[in-house]
Amino acid sequence: MHVVSVPADMAFLAPFCPRPAARLSHVRSRRVSARPRTFLLDMVVPSPRALVALTREPPKNEPLDALLTARSIPTVHLPCVARLDGPDLPALPAALASPPQPWAWVVVTSPEAASIVVEAYAAAGRPSPPPRLAAVGDATSRVLTAAGLPVSFVPSVATGAVLVAELPSPPPPALCDTPAAAAASVLYPASMRAGSGVADGLTARGYAVTRLDAYTTAPAVWGPDAMAAAAQVGVVSFASPSAVKAWVSNGGGGVGGGEGMPADVAVIAACIGETSAKAARAAGFGRVMAAAEPGLDAWADVVEEAVDVVREEVAAARGGRGGH
Repeated sequence: MHVVSVPADMAFLAPFCPRPAARLSHVRSRRVSARPRTFLLDMVVPSPRALVALTREPPKNEPLDALLTARSIPTVHLPCVARLDGPDLPALPAALASPPQPWAWVVVTSPEAASIVVEAYAAAGRPSPPPRLAAVGDATSRVLTAAGLPVSFVPSVATGAVLVAELPSPPPPALCDTPAAAAASVLYPASMRAGSGVADGLTARGYAVTRLDAYTTAPAVWGPDAMAAAAQVGVVSFASPSAVKAWVSNGGGGVGGGEGMPADVAVIAACIGETSAKAARAAGFGRVMAAAEPGLDAWADVVEEAVDVVREEVAAARGGRGGH
């Protein structure tokens, strides 16, 4: 490793110094376009010790933030995307309250979609019994159960493809206690950006899928405070290509270190999976790490690995300064 001298004021290095800690284990639908919009993100007040940038929308940042805080890793929230209402959102409360027949399943594939369902269920007056929910991933399940909505099915791996493969097949009409159409009906509140894989896959398995485009996302535009905070971090956590794109378009570091980093310590992109990692490499990040397995815990492990790398490099740079 090339060791460089760093400025005399080393206060900003405090969060990067090595810390003693035990290592953790190691990763029929209709489509309507929305008008593009952007959101100004400013007045960020990060901890002066912030090391990891969290780039999801605030509700979706919180589970990862909690895991990293428990590992003594300081963070700053720098959302790169913001949620917008989709064209089908007004129809969702009525769909949850009084469908023609009860839904066999309401399929929820992300924490953001879970938040949408929770809000729509409340707007519908919290009808009883609650809908039968299938949720992709523990983070999605937690949003639902925290609002008092029980989750009946979670696939073994947190992906839409595995949910499609593992969701119990609709029963034969002769064995149905309810009309056959209800026993095979699925409500799928989705992002407008979501592909057709979940709906198509469930349709192929015999379900009648009603997809509602309930929300979408748009890039956030940073103000001066957010841009200054981004310049201080050593690790950026990404969960989507759109977050990578927004980070770069806002001037976030990637190829080289931020202003608060030693010159030879480049920012590391710590990604939830290979899709985001591929986007980070294409965007110019020279150092990219990705979780090998789906899920929040695997992502947190990758972020911690990246933090350890940065801490070791900054400590070496600090040692180099002491030798001059």
